[in-house]
This record gives sequence, structure tokens and C-alpha cells, in this order.
Amino acid sequence: MKRLPPLSAAFTALAVLAALGACGPKFRPGTLEPEGGYPPSVVDDRLLVQQITALDVEPSPGGVIIRAQGLPPTQGWWDAGLVNVTDDKTPAGTMVYEFRARPPLGAAAVGTTQSRNIETGAYANSIELEGIRSITVKGAQNSRSARP
Repeated sequence: MKRLPPLSAAFTALAVLAALGACGPKFRPGTLEPEGGYPPSVVDDRLLVQQITALDVEPSPGGVIIRAQGLPPTQGWWDAGLVNVTDDKTPAGTMVYEFRARPPLGAAAVGTTQSRNIETGAYANSIELEGIRSITVKGAQNSRSARP
């Protein structure tokens, strides 16, 4: 029996594998994934700032800029942001935000009120503001409202 050169043997093996691969089943097994896929699971694990100390809503081209100041319990809070939590349960004509921030990574001094004050903002465009008569920003202990 005559031996094939190594290149011919490799080519023959590849051709056999390709032919056998086409012999598989013609259907795909079902999955447990719901039709349309799973909803995204993004969780904002930042905490509510203890107290809202100021809220300003300033007109801007195409919408408004919402600026809020908050007072956390200690110095060192970071990554502050306003999170829009308006949903079906929110009263009509109201847009609600939560003032959230991350606590310090280690021990932090209480310090003065001025040294703990943090500020953040958000932009709401005119489409989002249709029918909105009040913008509310919530903290852990209080909330403030303003008109757009």
C-alpha cells in the first residue's frame, strides 16, 4: 500500500471532517432564554445623599439643566449623579430624580457642612419635559422641587 504525502493526508482528513460536519441535525435545540432576550440588568448601587440642600432648574437650549446640592453624612463621597426614577406611579406632571453618590472607601471625617457639600446635575430635553410642571430631587431625608 502506497503512503500519501503529509500534505495530501492533511487535505484528505480536512475534507472528511467537512463532509461529516454537514451530516448533523437540521434543527437547533430550544433554549430557556425568553423570546426577545433577557432585559438588561443594570443596577445603580450608589446610595441616596442624606440631605438635599439646594435645587436649581436653569433653561438651556433644547431643555433645562437640573443642578442639585446635597449633604452626605461625612466627607469623601464621590461619583454623584441625578438618577431619573420617574415611572407609572409618579404623579402626572412630575419628574423625579434621586441624588445618589458613592460613600468613601475608608473611614472619613465628618468635617464642616461646607466641606461635605457635593453638587451634581442632569440635562432634561424639551421632549422629556412635555407636560412636566414640577421637577423633584429626592435625598434620604428630604426632597426639593422646582418648576422647569
